[in-house]
Amino acid sequence: MAYETPLTISEVISNISSNKYVLPAIQREFVWDTDQIERLFDSIMQGYPIGGFLFWELSSDKYRKYDFYSFLQNYHEKTSRHNPKVNLRGNDNVMAVLDGQQRLTSLYIGLCGTYAYKMPYKQWKSEGAFPKRKLYLNIIQPLEGADNKFEFEFLAEDETVNDENHYWFEVGRVLDFESSSSVHKYITQNIYRGSVQYTDNQEDFATDALSLLFNAICVNPSISYYRVKSDELDRVLNIFIRVNSGGTPLSYSDLLLSIASAQWEEIDAKKKVSEDDLDWYVDHVNDISNLQLLEAMPNIEKQNTDFEEWYEDEYPTEKDKIQYRKINYIPDMEYTFADFPEFMDQRRELLRKAFEKVLK
Repeated sequence: MAYETPLTISEVISNISSNKYVLPAIQREFVWDTDQIERLFDSIMQGYPIGGFLFWELSSDKYRKYDFYSFLQNYHEKTSRHNPKVNLRGNDNVMAVLDGQQRLTSLYIGLCGTYAYKMPYKQWKSEGAFPKRKLYLNIIQPLEGADNKFEFEFLAEDETVNDENHYWFEVGRVLDFESSSSVHKYITQNIYRGSVQYTDNQEDFATDALSLLFNAICVNPSISYYRVKSDELDRVLNIFIRVNSGGTPLSYSDLLLSIASAQWEEIDAKKKVSEDDLDWYVDHVNDISNLQLLEAMPNIEKQNTDFEEWYEDEYPTEKDKIQYRKINYIPDMEYTFADFPEFMDQRRELLRKAFEKVLK
């Protein structure tokens, strides 16, 4: 493979918005925090490389056979952490992202979306604990005493107060600029003729910073990528494993196990799970008592199906059920979300007894 012609960030964002770039089911969920996103944008502004990307080009008859997911646009720590499934019917030239999901999602959220995380000392069940924040750049002066040069910050609307040390520019607005003249027009109207009196140095910095942002997002082709052209799922899975494991020869099940929790499409408080218990549920998703190794194809076929539903469909007879439970140390009980804590206790005990027999 060789690098394709690089793309601008704005071109990539447009492709994400139109679902030309999607995520395969083997990708994990978005995990970056606001500090990481802000640092990414600072790196872009300073001209630092942000790494290559790996895309999988699918033929239309193939991508209809698999499930794909769209990128998160408005991340919400409580209600929107999981990628929605996307309908690609009628789409052509679809690219599935094999490497670069975290960076591309960060760019998409920073330029087109919001990021809502719980404020300290607020209760999880309080809606006011999760204000929606957009990414802003203070364009009148650099960030002093920090590794980052530019002051990017996710702010709620009521936090974007301009004063003698701040002018908060909503980063996504740069996508509306058509040329460098748009930058100078904005500076003239909002900095030179704004309500706050800024120094000559601040005005010069604002012009340079906004010009740099426009060029970095809309002009300079900084997204370098490889394109995989293959309809063989096994080959694509092997490429994904090699790229995402740093050369370590992981098996399908090892890799897919690490991203299995991302297949929870939602955490629904109405499924007999109280909101007060949600933190406990989220914290124990990856507990060893809740994990099971599946081969690549069974895991892909299962997708985000609830365990109870998958179990009934996959093992229809009582004999099959007993055999499955015996092999995988699964307790005989109801498998609803409300029964999850009891399931954890019982399976932990089954695993403990199995280890005792082995170690005697």
